[in-house]
Amino acid sequence: MLKTTDEYLVALQKNLKKHPGQEDILLEYESFIYDKLQDYMKSGYTKQQAEAIVVQELPCPEDLAKYYKSFIPPKFKQIMLFSFIVNFIFFIIGGIITFLYHQFSNPTVIILWSYLIEMQWVILFLYSAFVVSIGFLIGKEFGSRFNRYIKKILFLTFSPNILFMIMVLYSWVPQKLFEPMLTPAFLMFCVILTLLYYPLSKVAYKIGQLQL
Repeated sequence: MLKTTDEYLVALQKNLKKHPGQEDILLEYESFIYDKLQDYMKSGYTKQQAEAIVVQELPCPEDLAKYYKSFIPPKFKQIMLFSFIVNFIFFIIGGIITFLYHQFSNPTVIILWSYLIEMQWVILFLYSAFVVSIGFLIGKEFGSRFNRYIKKILFLTFSPNILFMIMVLYSWVPQKLFEPMLTPAFLMFCVILTLLYYPLSKVAYKIGQLQL
């Protein structure tokens, strides 16, 4: 059984562990609890007595956490789903075109493959812009409230890139499959951009916060 407001806040923090608005909720309740304690102490109660009364008046930490978790903005979930789906589609389309090109001599596939090679730099920069824009969008829509979730979303977005890059660099995926696309310059640029995705996305996230 909780006896002090500090114990209550610790329990609430524990139950809100995966909530993106955890910090703001805790700050709100810290302020609320402080005001309640001051009111009771001004009425003649000791601090210990005031703590006991306030803890009894507060809702159960588990129930309160469940209440807040049920109100995670749908738009936030949509952004997470959108980032995952776009990334998934990007890799699936590229994989299908590569597979068809090496397995079939279809004129349409050959044209698509040639177009893919011609547009490889454009595709790379467009994809990079997409990854960075996710950080900006989250910052603009939710600000610091979702600071704890930004890492999760960004990791979800570009983790396939990191995995695929490692597989290519270590030849777990034959580089011949992507010739003549994987020139040394292009491969080096891919590695550099992949390493920069997270810091650039964090910067975009901070810029997005300024738009609130």
